[in-house]
Amino acid sequence: MLEHVRADSYIRNKKGIYLAIGKTLTDQFGLPEYHRDMAWDDIPDPMKEKYPDTCELGMRIEHEVQKSHSQIETNTLLFTPCSGLALHTIKRSYIGNGKILGQCELNYLSDQYHRWPQNLKPEKQHLTIPGTEKVIDRRNLIMIYLFLNGYPRKSIGMLQNCSVKAIEKRLARVKEILTPKGSNYHNLHHALRSWQLVEFIMAAPDGDWFSFKR
Repeated sequence: MLEHVRADSYIRNKKGIYLAIGKTLTDQFGLPEYHRDMAWDDIPDPMKEKYPDTCELGMRIEHEVQKSHSQIETNTLLFTPCSGLALHTIKRSYIGNGKILGQCELNYLSDQYHRWPQNLKPEKQHLTIPGTEKVIDRRNLIMIYLFLNGYPRKSIGMLQNCSVKAIEKRLARVKEILTPKGSNYHNLHHALRSWQLVEFIMAAPDGDWFSFKR
């Protein structure tokens, strides 16, 4: 008997068979609507091809939930062609009789953080600065994250395999990128606040907005 779940959820049994998959999930990932005759025992190929690392991690987590009869929540950044950056949250819970309930939420980020996610360019791995031809690359975005979290220059240099002097130059260069002609920001903090960038940079998982799956 096929069990019923919310449109954003799924249920698997101890043999790994999907007992139910909500329509919202199949629609989001371009899969056919699920029904009782399909009896999938694995993540469908289109998803595995598109998100191989995420799918492999999900299988390992489900095994742990089955083994420990626990609940585990994961958050993964995905880049969707139509809607841009999204945070995919899955809460996997053991519900008895060898069954796992997966509850999923896809939170689109493009209009959040003063719309800065719209300026992330995944192919080139940089952030464009509106109204200019300037960009901040992935490595410098991570550096800024560490800077905002109060890491000393020496620690940032160790994490990024460069000297304190190189970090000072790169921080100065970021301030220069964010300073329009005719403006004079007191320091990098001032420039980041003026561009409303602080919240956006601090929200990046582990400081890296380019850790998402495409």
